[in-house]
Amino acid sequence: MEPLPRGMDLKEWQLRKIRFDIPGMNWTDRKFRVLYFYNPQTHTVVLARAYTHAEFEGRPSDEEIRAAYDEARLASSS
Repeated sequence: MEPLPRGMDLKEWQLRKIRFDIPGMNWTDRKFRVLYFYNPQTHTVVLARAYTHAEFEGRPSDEEIRAAYDEARLASSS
């Protein structure tokens, strides 16, 4: 599990990351990551961000993660 962004209190959700190494690409491009929210009670997954280390040295900023969660909530409520 990944730590939730500061100030984000989501008791029923966990932030998780899947790591992939894509062969045949340069070092930073092949470090592909998928960051997602997971609700273990409902087995629901909400994509937060897919990225490579060429885009972000670490993970996306807390603001970007919050915005992805808010956008997914809006999309699921319409």
